[in-house]
Amino acid sequence: MQQRKILISEWPDVLSRFQDSGLSQRAYCLREDLSLTLNQA
Repeated sequence: MQQRKILISEWPDVLSRFQDSGLSQRAYCLREDLSLTLNQA
């Protein structure tokens, strides 16, 4: 499965939702189809 790409402008919302979720980083990334590592292109 390919993780979705997040725009720089989206990061504040992503981080806020993560903090509000109460999930671990791994669990949140799995739920949101995000990569746990930074993939630079």
